[in-house]
Order: sequence, then C-alpha cells, then structure tokens
Amino acid sequence: MSGKSIILVFSAHQPFLGVAEKDELGIENSYFESLSNIYLPLLRVFSNLEADGIPFKLALSISPQLCAKMESRVLSEKYVEFLEKQYALALEEQAKSEDNPEKVKLINNLIQKIIQNRRDFVETYNLKILHKISYYAKKGNIELLGTGAGFPYMPLYSDCNEVINAHIETGLIAHRAYFGTNPTGFWLPSMGYSSGLEFPIKSYGYQYTILETHSLLFANPAPRQGVFSTVLFPNSLTAFARDFNSVEDIKAFMKNPVYKNCSRDIGFELEKDRLSAFSDFSSRPVTGIGYWNNAGNLYSFEEAEAQALRDSREFIKNRKSVLDKAAGYMDKAPFCLCAMPIDILGKKWFEGALWLENLFRTVAEIEPDSGGGLSHGRDLFFSLPSEILAYSTSREKIRPLSSSWNPDGYGEELLEASNEWMYRFARNAALKMVDLTVRFPNDSGLKERTLNLAAKEVLLSQDIVLSSMVRGRIYADYAVETFENHITAFSTVYDSLGGNSVSTEWLTEKERCYPVFPGINYRSFGTKK
Repeated sequence: MSGKSIILVFSAHQPFLGVAEKDELGIENSYFESLSNIYLPLLRVFSNLEADGIPFKLALSISPQLCAKMESRVLSEKYVEFLEKQYALALEEQAKSEDNPEKVKLINNLIQKIIQNRRDFVETYNLKILHKISYYAKKGNIELLGTGAGFPYMPLYSDCNEVINAHIETGLIAHRAYFGTNPTGFWLPSMGYSSGLEFPIKSYGYQYTILETHSLLFANPAPRQGVFSTVLFPNSLTAFARDFNSVEDIKAFMKNPVYKNCSRDIGFELEKDRLSAFSDFSSRPVTGIGYWNNAGNLYSFEEAEAQALRDSREFIKNRKSVLDKAAGYMDKAPFCLCAMPIDILGKKWFEGALWLENLFRTVAEIEPDSGGGLSHGRDLFFSLPSEILAYSTSREKIRPLSSSWNPDGYGEELLEASNEWMYRFARNAALKMVDLTVRFPNDSGLKERTLNLAAKEVLLSQDIVLSSMVRGRIYADYAVETFENHITAFSTVYDSLGGNSVSTEWLTEKERCYPVFPGINYRSFGTKK
C-alpha cells in the first residue's frame, strides 16, 4: 500500500447496568436510542456499501460491557418493546399534527425508520447484532480493538499493576469469547495514557495502541514525522496518534444549523398526558423523537442529507490537502488517524452515519464532483491500523507524554468533589481483591464462583462512565446507587469468604443480573511473576 491513508477509529462503550425486570427511570432508553441511531444505521451503511461494491474500512473498539448488552436477550426484548412504544407515540403525534404538513412528513419519516429498525433487529439480525459486526470483521472491513474490561480511566490505577492487568486480561478473554479472535490493537478508555501502561499492554500480546495528539508532539524526543507516522514506545509497542484537526473538523460539522438537534427530545418537552405510550416510567423518558434542527426550526431530512454530502467531501478534501503536504517531508506514505466516540455516528450527530457512508463513496469516486476542488483520489485510501503496521514499521522510539482526549487533555477534571470518594472506594476494593488472590490462589467450585463475582464487581465499579454520570449530574443518584451496589457486593464476598457463608441463592442472582465478562478468572488480579 503506497498511497496516503485515512484511518477511522471509533470507541463504543456503555456500562452494563444489570438485568432488571423494571426500569422505571428509563435508564436503558439511552442504550435503545444508540441501537436505533448508531448501530442499526451503521450496519445499513455497511450493507449498502457492500451491495454497491464500495470499499470501506474502519477500526472499532466495543467494550466487553457493551458486548454483554448487545448479547442480552432481556435487553434485546426490551428494545423491541421500546420500539413499539416509540411507534405508538409517533402515531399519536401524527394524528395531533394533521394541520402541519411539514411536521407530518417528518413524523412519517420517523415511523418508517422505526419499522425498519424493528424489521432489521428482529428479522435480519435475530436480536443479535454482534454476529453481523463479526461478519464484517472477518471480511476485513472492520478491525476490532480490545480494551479494558471495566472501562476504567487507566492512569488512575497505573501504580497498581495487578489492577491494570486484570482489566486487560479480562477484557482480552471477553473479546475472544465474543469475536473468536485475538485483537492486535488496544484501546485506552478515554485515550487515557500515563507512563508505564505500555508494558502490560504489550505483555498481553497487543501490537499497538492509540494516543492523543499532544502525547506524541510533546514526547521526548518529539517524533520527526509528527502524527503522520507510527512511533515506538521504549518497549517496542507501536503508538499511533490521533489527528487533532480532523476531529475539530467533525466537531464543526456537527454544529451546522440544518442538522438535527440531538439534545431535544419530546419526552422532555410535551405535556405528560401526551406521553401515554411511555407512562410506565416514573420520570420523563428519552423517547428518541425530536422535531428540531440546531437552528430551532423544523428539521428537514433533505437539507441535512445534502449538507452531510458537502461535509463529507470537505473532510476528504481537507485530509488530502494535509496528507499531500506531509508527503513532501516524508520518505514513506503518511496517514491521518481520526479517532472519536461512536456517539458521533448518530447519537450526538444524527446524520453521522450518512456522513460516514458519503466518506467512503467520495474516496471511491462514486459521487459526482461537487465542485469543491477534490482531485482524483487514487492515491488516497481508507486503511486499518494493522495494515499500516504491515507495510510501514517504525524504528523511532519515544517517551510519550501522559494524556487523554478529555477537554483538558490530561484527565484532571475527571475527579472532583462530587465523585472523588468513588475512586477511594474502588481503589480500596481493588487492593483487597489482590489480597484475595493471595489468600485463595487455587480454589474451585462455589468458592471460585464467589471470587469471580468479587472480581467482576471490582471491575464494574471502576467504569469511568459511573463517575462521569455523578460529575455531570446525569442520573447521578442512579450512578451512585449502582456504584455502591458493586462495592457492597464485593464487601459481602470479602467479609464472608473466611467462613464460607456466602448464600448460593444470592450468588446465583448476582450472576444472573450481571452476565458480563465471559471466562472471567479472579486470578487475573494476582501478582504476575
């Protein structure tokens, strides 16, 4: 591969919040909205491109917790119920909007989308979308990255090797269980890196990870070819760097006035008596229905569709311009790596999946020239990180700067007065878990199941999303309750192990509520020799 490359990387994660019979707060509606607006549309994009013979490639990290949600029969059936509620509400809104033809047109479009989502999810994918993602991974369209099991902000625990090892090892085992492969790349949650994390990552067989832009640009020494080439950590793990400008382009695109306002949902705007389809929720629910664009006007799909095409061509034009300039200073083909949370493909940017499809079509030159000055692109390709490693091995070794993709660039804002107490409890539980591996190194049967549950509770308690929910005051009380339940469950195990007093019924119920981390082994918290 001699041409210039664009590498797209997306991180997908949502915490597994347990299997409950009722969800009165509608917490899981956020996950259902992701299925409707991100994952099902994304699979349709792949199917469309495949049918038209358009090459497409991207890298994707799906956390073990999100995999568990996608594999949960209970959650899948609840999603179908959510679609039925959404459909009923849309019909009610349609009947009440007869005097507004433009709004009726918008609602009709939504109704068709709900029908399509249900048909795809139930009939095409049989409630399981991971199988289709695996299909595209096996075809070479998707490269699946591994990540930490509990999705923690790893720099917070980098001084405790056993904790980092447990997240990496448990995440790797889960990845194998879900996808049947060994990933070559490791995704650092929130792109959080601190010195030394490269050692456990490489020790588990990973070949590369991805860092924030300034982690490389301010490295010691600074890489000669900037973010346009790979570099090596001192232990020879390969590092890619995120291209800051490509991310800024996307953030600017998302703000266009014609795009749908994803922060407005009629569940928070209509009178409660107009939300009868969602009457089983104790608080105002996320319905996934919204009418407005970013300018506050009625949303027009046609206008947004046209803008998504223009923005995709602008993105490719900008990347090609930068890569052409970089190529003049390099002895090998440069690449541009754009890494983002997958929420930009439908949840935070409703048109994100459409924009993505247009990216691939633009580079394949299927779309006619829009007059934007995009030249013939035969020397521009979409590539996977592993493909870059195969033909462009770096020998330049550096020491990257600690960094993250959080707003301050270093993750310092993740802990504050509202949530720093959570870190103390999670860390203390982790250290006790390490102690349990020393006290019970070779146990089996019921005690092994109990120890595995303890390890699971520790990993789940360290999820960066729980503390972020408290910090951002988004379902903060629920996040605190969930966190405290994890710590309490661990403490129950820890305090009872000496006397073998753990209830089998209690243990079985906990395992049923949290079917995450297949193949988990509590010994992953043990000190490695």
